[in-house]
Amino acid sequence: MFPRLHLAAAAVLAVAVATAVAAPSPVKRVGGEPFWRAERSGLLGPLSLKTEPGFADLSGGRGGASLLQASSGVVARSALRRSGRRTGLWEPSKGTVHALQYYGMVVVGNPPRDFKVVFDTGSAYLFLPNGECESDACHVHRQYNSSNSRSAVQIGYADSPTTPAISDLERDTVQVAFAAGQASGVYVRDNVCIAGGGHCANMDFVSASEESDDPFKSATWDGILGMSPAASALMTQFSLPSRLFAESAIGKPVFSVFLGEAPSDGGEITFGDYKSERFEGELQWLPVTSKEYWQFEITDVQLGDGSQSLCGDSGCHAVVDTGSSLLMGPPDMVAALSGKLATIASDCNNLGDMPTLTFTVPGLSAPFQLKPEDYMDVGPDTCTFVWGEAPSSPDGKPLVVLGAPFIRQYYTVFDFTPNATKVGFAPVKKGAIFDGGMYADVPLLGET
Repeated sequence: MFPRLHLAAAAVLAVAVATAVAAPSPVKRVGGEPFWRAERSGLLGPLSLKTEPGFADLSGGRGGASLLQASSGVVARSALRRSGRRTGLWEPSKGTVHALQYYGMVVVGNPPRDFKVVFDTGSAYLFLPNGECESDACHVHRQYNSSNSRSAVQIGYADSPTTPAISDLERDTVQVAFAAGQASGVYVRDNVCIAGGGHCANMDFVSASEESDDPFKSATWDGILGMSPAASALMTQFSLPSRLFAESAIGKPVFSVFLGEAPSDGGEITFGDYKSERFEGELQWLPVTSKEYWQFEITDVQLGDGSQSLCGDSGCHAVVDTGSSLLMGPPDMVAALSGKLATIASDCNNLGDMPTLTFTVPGLSAPFQLKPEDYMDVGPDTCTFVWGEAPSSPDGKPLVVLGAPFIRQYYTVFDFTPNATKVGFAPVKKGAIFDGGMYADVPLLGET
């Protein structure tokens, strides 16, 4: 386990495809990771959270989903250290250390084999180590062996996702680059199931034959399962939610995410529906403004009273990312928020006196708000403001990444209906588990 202050930025940085044969065909690109992750460097490792989805009726279980976290000298949490006047422990009632990563299970192949994966709304593809991989990182994880699966089909090219490969010499080789390492492999098509094998679909994914030690060798999870809008809209054969809906394994083109308050609470991802028992009031729906990410628009980010004009006149993009264990924003935004917080508090013993963090969204009757106990991580020796740095978006607008601290407080529903993609939010409520209906729950395990 990496130290807690080794930040989280999460998941697949880039996926590049090059043909294995010496041919003049151009290099193909099949998605890639969020640009706010692509600029990161340093260690990637399991933290606690990410959602990040399922199996047989596993409602409220301690399933799992994991967040990939990247640490670097540039991206770092702002921390309030214990004051020299304080010699005792932080008061437990005033805060908690939250999970940094979550992971859950999928079942692949025939006969079925289960894998721990990170359910990542910031990336687009399922990635698993294969049985021929000789890397040390592969040997310490469960491996997918297509030769042992009666339902496996070798796929030659990403742009022909249902066409079997002619030979190993005439097919795409996939390069998956991470902040601190990389992996390579080929495309395979097989049966992928959630909810303990009760909800299945045939889909394409990356079967890796080589992995670098960093970050894979020490990871808790075996692979990554991307669920961004990019796969649902452009390459549905690679999208598990889209394939489950297309094959009538789930009843609606949605999936929803619940994360518990403490690491021991775990979480769950529900495919095919959402649970009204998990939230207060009504869902507020916002249109998704990007073909690649679960993005919507906000007009201001405010800590306490008085706007600091952190989104400027044109506003900010906001992205909901189950693969991020932190909130993130441009360096100047993080500095402004951290600076204002530092003028109010020197430690977490006055957590109740800290201001509310507010995200103003056009068209909503009320803004999204996080209390100090939501945006501060408090442990016996730490008091941490859970904001990290991310670059502005390519169009120049400030980017705010809403990771686990936000999702823990707002039950989130992702609707991937073609040409009507939207995301819904409502304050989390702990309560009875919805039972019945055409949906599948995937429990998530949280780790610190």
